Amino acid sequence: MTLILFASCLSNKTELLKNTGWYDYGFYGKVKKSVEHIYDMRPDTTVIEGRKSRKIRINKLLFDLDFEVNFDEQGRTIKYRPNIGGHISFFEYNDQNQLVKLRKCSKINDKDKDCSELIEYLYDYEGNLIEESKYERSYYDNTRNKLINIYIYRLEKKYNKHNDIIEENLKLYDYETDYENNDAEKLESIEIRSKVFQNEYNNNMQLIKQKFVLKTNDSLIKGDRWIDYEYDDNDNLIKKWTHFASYDDIETYYSDGKLKIKNSNTWSGPIKCYYLENGDVDHVESPKSYHNTTIKCEYGEYDKVGNWTKRIIYIKGIPKYYTDRKIEYYE
Repeated sequence: MTLILFASCLSNKTELLKNTGWYDYGFYGKVKKSVEHIYDMRPDTTVIEGRKSRKIRINKLLFDLDFEVNFDEQGRTIKYRPNIGGHISFFEYNDQNQLVKLRKCSKINDKDKDCSELIEYLYDYEGNLIEESKYERSYYDNTRNKLINIYIYRLEKKYNKHNDIIEENLKLYDYETDYENNDAEKLESIEIRSKVFQNEYNNNMQLIKQKFVLKTNDSLIKGDRWIDYEYDDNDNLIKKWTHFASYDDIETYYSDGKLKIKNSNTWSGPIKCYYLENGDVDHVESPKSYHNTTIKCEYGEYDKVGNWTKRIIYIKGIPKYYTDRKIEYYE
């Protein structure tokens, strides 16, 4: 059995609030903080106390199952913290609820001297992301009490009148030259990687095909790539089919836009991931790689709002991991 549901809990579920961090994580209600801890299990489903499993990896699919995530009262993700190793991510937003800054830090606070990575985002008047810049810390100048950043890349995006992307330019910089002046505008990019799109629309002006080519410093490196989009009778996107040179990736969606099935192909074989309507993983199939591995998730307990609090993960039908999730809510 891949899912256990209790009628008393289902009756308390509200709609997922779109365009929020709650929606992204599949949370019902106004969640303030969620902490997940994962433990190894014996085949008889008893939990091995004190033994925490960090992550589950199948092929290139990575499950991060031991973490803490925090939201503000508007449902925006403001902090993500792996419970075992890794950097803590801090998120900042503007008045339009757009993400404008992401810091990755080594400690629980977000002081600059403890942060190793900074990403800044810029939007146009239509709300389209037009620029993304990434910096990595070089050193902290104690004399000036200032963090000296290294400029790594700038991703620039262009859109048409339908707000669909038509061009991406990724500019990579020689960060060694940034020790002197720390001025990104004076640096010259050492490489420019471009992606150029040609868009096709149906009679309802919905994007149905997106052809794109990849270039490096204006030299064509990859062509014959395209994406097909399919909609239902209510104009909801239900399928996205990305065609590469030697394989395809296929995604299907629920009517509200949540991912339903993701079928990916990699060098070691295909992976098919099935999701529940709130975005939680139901089960994963990897038929050719890793000895026909299958992951199934069993959700056994729910709180009064309708969010799960206990989960067992089965590998090839054998219980392997137990997750305990504690959720705090805004009043």
